[in-house]
Amino acid sequence: MFSFEKMLAWQKAVEWSDSIFDVADRLHQKYQFSFGDQLRRACLSVSNNLAEGSGRRTPAGQRYFYDVAHGSIYEVVSVLAILKRRDLLPADEYDKLYKQGDEVASIVYGLSRATFEAEKKQESRSRVVREPGAEYGLPDELQ
Repeated sequence: MFSFEKMLAWQKAVEWSDSIFDVADRLHQKYQFSFGDQLRRACLSVSNNLAEGSGRRTPAGQRYFYDVAHGSIYEVVSVLAILKRRDLLPADEYDKLYKQGDEVASIVYGLSRATFEAEKKQESRSRVVREPGAEYGLPDELQ
């Protein structure tokens, strides 16, 4: 099993994607290219970026992909809002999908925040190698 498959964020994103795909698949043919494809790509981006981020070796590498996933959630919600506005998505279904998206976004934000904290800890522990006798204009305790 890959590590991302154990992630609650990834599991919830995949569940949400199933619901989003159902909406996209129901759209009238004239909306398939604009709204349907955009919904599919954006919701796939969420789970795919979570998976890719989990495979990165550094907190900074992970955080980049978690942040992209977080942005893709917002993209999906934006398209859903437009569909609702145009009466292409019932309000009750929009509300359900919005709540699911908000839950996924909260979890992904937590992941991003945790990796940011890990990144800060890693930076504070990093060692700088300097050649002997070099002048850097730093206080003695930092040289």
